[in-house]
Amino acid sequence: MARIWFVAAIAAAVQAAVSRDGNHAPVSGRQHALRMRGGAWGRARSRDRHGGCEPERGLEACRERGGADFPAGNADEVERQLRRRLHVNELDLAAALYLGDVLHLVRSDADGAAACFEHVLESDPRNIHAMGSYALVLLRERCDYERAELMLSRVLAREPHNTRALELSAWLECFVRGRVPKARQLCQQALQAPTSPQSLRTVSVSLLRLYASVLAKQGQGMCAATLLEIAVQLEPHDLWTVRRLAQVLHV
Repeated sequence: MARIWFVAAIAAAVQAAVSRDGNHAPVSGRQHALRMRGGAWGRARSRDRHGGCEPERGLEACRERGGADFPAGNADEVERQLRRRLHVNELDLAAALYLGDVLHLVRSDADGAAACFEHVLESDPRNIHAMGSYALVLLRERCDYERAELMLSRVLAREPHNTRALELSAWLECFVRGRVPKARQLCQQALQAPTSPQSLRTVSVSLLRLYASVLAKQGQGMCAATLLEIAVQLEPHDLWTVRRLAQVLHV
């Protein structure tokens, strides 16, 4: 299961990084990056060629989005169950949502995933899960940035503190629009999303990596390294993040 970090702790770390002397690299991060060099680098590059996400990890991401109602079993079993549910009742929108996530995050079937999310939005045009997942497909697989931006704007109009939509919007602003200050603002909004006793906000490692990239683009390499260090602590076997930390620290 993907590991997560509470927003308050990360926000504090970001503030500490911004106020820290930029001439001093995080020692622990440098040592960790050096230890992981060599053969591990080759494995990380191999993982990059496969999208940086193993199928099991992708299925866990689907389960996190689906919650307690997500079917049990491996990817094949889950897909069979969901297709069976849709065969019985094509208006089973939860099954369509879960199947769309599985097709995208596990099967790398962008067209099949998009069809699932479009099916949900036809029946429920305001479905937050469908709009967010569809935006992810449009951004990463189809490069349809205009429609992705439309989906994300609709999500944020209904849920201004939706961390997933804020993160994707920040990615769009940074890497497509080239508006790095706006991307930084969106990352900060995601980190500072309000908490409640009923629903404690958390932030994903992917947001840390994105925020680090934004800071690096602004010339704040040591601030970026601090965030990457936190990400490595949360996901110590994520070689992609370790490689990125090494690049930032020039080791």
